[in-house]
Formats: sequence, structure tokens, C-alpha cells
Amino acid sequence: MIRSLLSIILTCISCIAFAQTRSTEKEVINSKTYYVHTVRIRETFYGLSKLYGVSIDDIQISNNNLKALSVGQKILIPATEENADIELYTDKDTTKDGRAYIIHFVQPGETIYALARNYQTTAGEIMSANQELYSNQSLSIRQKLLIPRESIQTTTIGGSTTQTTTQETQSETVVSKEAIRMTLLLPFFLNKQSVADGTVSQKNMIYEGSLQFIEYYEGALLALDSLKKLGISVNLEVIESNSDSASTNINKIKTTNDLIIGPVFQKTFPGAASFAKRHSIPIVYPLSSENVNTTNPYVIQINTPQYYRFRAMVDNIVSNNENCHVCIVYNSENEKKTLQQCKGAFTEFKEQLNAKRITTEELYYPTVGNQGIDKALAKKEKTIIVVLSKQQAFANNIVTKLFQSSKTHNIELWGLPQWERYENIELDFLYDLHFKLVSYGEINYKSPRVNSFITLYRDTYNSEPSKFSFQGFDQMLYFGKLLSTNKNILNNLENNEEPNGLIEIYSFAKKEAGAHINTSAYIIEYDKKTFTRKATLYVPSK
Repeated sequence: MIRSLLSIILTCISCIAFAQTRSTEKEVINSKTYYVHTVRIRETFYGLSKLYGVSIDDIQISNNNLKALSVGQKILIPATEENADIELYTDKDTTKDGRAYIIHFVQPGETIYALARNYQTTAGEIMSANQELYSNQSLSIRQKLLIPRESIQTTTIGGSTTQTTTQETQSETVVSKEAIRMTLLLPFFLNKQSVADGTVSQKNMIYEGSLQFIEYYEGALLALDSLKKLGISVNLEVIESNSDSASTNINKIKTTNDLIIGPVFQKTFPGAASFAKRHSIPIVYPLSSENVNTTNPYVIQINTPQYYRFRAMVDNIVSNNENCHVCIVYNSENEKKTLQQCKGAFTEFKEQLNAKRITTEELYYPTVGNQGIDKALAKKEKTIIVVLSKQQAFANNIVTKLFQSSKTHNIELWGLPQWERYENIELDFLYDLHFKLVSYGEINYKSPRVNSFITLYRDTYNSEPSKFSFQGFDQMLYFGKLLSTNKNILNNLENNEEPNGLIEIYSFAKKEAGAHINTSAYIIEYDKKTFTRKATLYVPSK
């Protein structure tokens, strides 16, 4: 994974400065001529050696045996007969058919998508301006390209603003003439990053706690590109908002926003939600499934909370079973809160359970052990075991125990999404136990839309997208479209029929006089008949 951290944080498709052009300033030192080069994002000694036609050693020796590059650093490049024409390959302004362009000469490592991101345009517009790219998208060093100039806005990172020049452009597909104003609060933990050569070149060099949020941001940037193609303009303010109250930076949020996304942590979100309520700004709780303050009418919770996933589970049990016994197993006092949510969902379906002759009980495993499980299995012809523990060792042990019992008993096992990441659980055991779980999101890798996103993400970031990348894309695209048609989105959430996201499905329900909560989920089933993992969308009736 090759990432430039500064590129990730400071590059925003709808709100960045365009790429810095190469300087051809010269300097004579001890009768020898040098080019004065300002290091840009992603540049390396290797790339500069190819660009200027000199060796890496020549560059390092000319700069006091320089070993590492940093963005914005000025270095000396020896001027030679071979690179005497370098001034011909600097970026220049031009016009064509009444439109302004930048003449850009390709540098080592650049791709169409990287150029689109750096110059605040889209890959499609670059290809339209350079018809030869439709037949061959492979770029060569010093290849001449026309880059359309676009309207360039401002971006704020942690309160510091970069202002750039602008030029108006017209689009036939403009949805809203007024730009959407958003603030994105993410914990990048910039003070804990390890940076060399101006880049974060290895995954393990990125502070572990910030990686998922960088991936979320990368997905959001690609969504901004998609919004731009629809003629939707977004002014995005990105603010570093970490896990403690001192670095949440709520005071830097502008009161003129149309939407706030974040913070992401349960202990820091309430402060931002209170700010949003005081200033009547919708605020999105983007990544956590922990319950938030449902009395705040400006809160929008994206990840379906555990309680509503339990409701989906109970609804599935009632719809597909009768005359059976449900045994809810927990293994720690710390799981009491989860237990109460699970029992609450069963209580809500009490009438249906009674009508289907489905009985329930709870078992505290440290007290009852395997004997308690055996007694539960003997109560009716079919037993549904619901296990609430995230502990990997316990999950493995109880799956093994139930698999052995499945030879003489009819068992259906429900677990948690975390179990799918546990490598020591035997897959065959899960199929034999008709294993099921409820997830808030699901990626369908057979979908053309999903595969198009994966290809674009790889080309743009030279990396594989995670679930956080998909979430960043889905959420930015969804709310950008929604705000483009009506800034008062709180009145439209429940009835919005926007197409499904790549990983997330949005079905919002307003809780009393309070927050909007996403209540959709996926039922994941390990089908023993076909030995396949099936995902079925669950959207509760309103």
C-alpha cells in the first residue's frame, strides 16, 4: 500500500487546490548550473531521476547526501545536456474552443485518476479533452495532456484554510446552483503518524488507530467526484476530531453548515450533536452502532443499532419457525447490556412467539456450563441457540460443542458478525449448525457497481478498499444527492427512495420526537444444502 498521508488528508475532489506546477528556476553554484525543484506529493528520488534524466546519486550528492524528501522542500537537480529541454515540459495555461486548460506533461507514477484528483476535475473530463486516451489509458513520461480547469473552492483541515484561484465553469446537469456546505469530523491522529520521504509508504507506518478513518475519507473523496459529475457542488470542511474532548474541535465547526458528519466516537459525538441542535444542523453518526441520544431530532444514525438487528433476528425466527425453543447464551457480566437488548426484542414479538409456540430462556454459561446447554436442547424438537459473546475462544468452544450435539439434535445457531473474522472456527461446523447472524451492511462482490468502485479505488489509491472505504463513499454520495434537492433533509429521510449503496441500505425511522435511526439489516445465513453464504436484506415495515 503506497499512500501519501498529506495527499489523503489535503486532497478533496470538490474542495482542493490544483497540483503545483514544476518550477524551472535555475541556480549557479561553483560554476555549475542546477534546476531548483520543489518536491511535490508522491515524488521520489527514482521518479525525479527519470524526470530529469540524472541518477539518484547525482541528486543526493547535489543536496549534501540527502536521504529523504519532504513535500515543499527545494532541492537542486544538476542541469545537463540531456535535460536542457526540461523547460519545454513545464505546465502551461492554454485555451481551446473557449475553455481554459492546463497543458500538463506526465511525470513518473502519475495516472489519469491521480491527475483528476490533483487538478480537481474528473477522469472522464480528462479523457474527453484527450481523445487518444480512450484507446490507450497507459500514460508515458512527458506525454502532453490537456487538463480542464474547474471551479476550485477551499478546504479547511483542523482550522487552517487553503484559498486558491477560481474560474467559473458551466454544467448542463447542475442540480443545485448553491454549493452544499458540509463538515467532516474524523480522527486522523496526525501527531502520531510516521512519515518518510513525504509519504507514508507502508501500511504499518500509518498509525493503526487512524487507518480505518483514512480509508473512510478516501471513499468519501471518490463520492465527491461522482457528485461533481452530477453537477452537485460541495464545499467540504475537514476537521481533525480525535477521541478526547480536548481535540474534538467542535468550536471549529461553522454554523452555516448544511450537514455535519461525525465525530465517530460514542464519547465525543454527544458534544457535537448538542452543537448541531443549537444551530439546527443535521448531524450524522457515521460508523458506530452504539445507541446515541434518540431525543435529539437533528441526529441521523447510519449503522443499524444492535437492538434493531436483534429485532430483525427475532422477526426471522418467528417467520420461519414454530414449536421450538430459543436459548439465549451469554458468557460475561459485561454482556448484560447486550442481553437486555436481545430480551427486549423478544418481548416486542411476544404475541407472535406465543402464537407459534416458541419458548425462550436465558443461560449464563459460567454457571450452567455444558449441562445447561444439554438441558435446553432436550426441551423441544428444534432448539435455536443465540450466543451473545464476542470472545473468540468461547465462540470456538461453543461452536465445537454444538456441532457435536447436532448429530443427535436439530440446532440452529445465531452468532455475531465478529465471528466471521475468527479463523479458528470450522466452516463446516457453521454449515451443519445452519449458522445465522445479522449485519448492518453487506458487500456484493458480484455487483458491477461494486466492482467498478473497487477498480477505481485501486487505480486512485493503489490499495484495496475496506468496508470503511465503502461506507465513506455511500454516505457522502447519499447525503450529497439528498441535500442537492432539498437542504431540509430531516423531513425527507423516511420517504427517500435513493438507490441502495454499495454496502449500506438506508431505511430511516424517526424515534418518537427524536433521532432518525437506520433500521435496515442483512440476515446472513450459512446454507447447508448449497454450502453457500447467503445475504438477505431485511427492512422492517413502517
